[in-house]
Amino acid sequence: MYPYLLYASGVLLLALPSSPLIRRYFKTLSLSDLLQLPGVSFGWLHPLKAMDLLRAYAGATLLNAAFAAIDPSGPQQWPARLVLLIAMTAGLLIQHDLHRTKDDTLHAPVAYLAGLALAILPLKVALFALPIGILAAIGLRHLSWGFLMTAVAAGGFGLLFKQNYQTLATACFLLTLPLLLSRLLHRSLVLAVRSNLITVKAADYGRLR
Repeated sequence: MYPYLLYASGVLLLALPSSPLIRRYFKTLSLSDLLQLPGVSFGWLHPLKAMDLLRAYAGATLLNAAFAAIDPSGPQQWPARLVLLIAMTAGLLIQHDLHRTKDDTLHAPVAYLAGLALAILPLKVALFALPIGILAAIGLRHLSWGFLMTAVAAGGFGLLFKQNYQTLATACFLLTLPLLLSRLLHRSLVLAVRSNLITVKAADYGRLR
C-alpha cells in the first residue's frame, strides 16, 4: 500500500496545473520584451513559481521512491524509467496546454522544468547546467536558447562526470521539449509575468502578449 501511495502522490503533483491559480494575476510576455521593461526583469518571480519548482521536484522524487520501495534497484530498471519519463512528459505537457495564451504563443513552464531537472539529474550536473541555461537565455534574449543550452550543458557535464546515459537522455529530452513544441506548433515561447508589475505601454517597450 505504501508504494502505491507514493506513486499516486507523485503523479498528482506532476499533473497538477498551476495555470488556474495564476491566470487572473499574470500576463504572458516574451523574454526579449521582458528584458526591455525597466525594473520588471524579475517580474516572472512569484511564490507560485517556487511551488511549481517544488512540486515538480517532489513529484519526480516520490515516483522514484515508490519504485525503490517495491525493489531497491527498481528506479534503475527500464520499466520504472519509462513510467517516470511518461509521467514527467505528461506533466510538462499539461503545464503548456492549460495555460491560456494567444494562439501564436506557448507558455514556458521554466520553474516546473527546473524542478524536474533537479530531481532527475545529479546535483553537481544540475548546478552547472541550469545557470548556463539562464545566462544563455538572458544573453541571447530568447527562451529557446536557454532550454537548448541547458540540455547541452546537462549532457556535456553529465558525460564529463560519467553519469548514467539513460538519465542524461531523459533530462535532455525534457529540457528540449518546450523548444520542440514551439517549433512544431509554430508558436513563440513566453513567460507568465505578474500583471501589476507591467506599468509601461506596450508601444514603448515591445508588444505585450
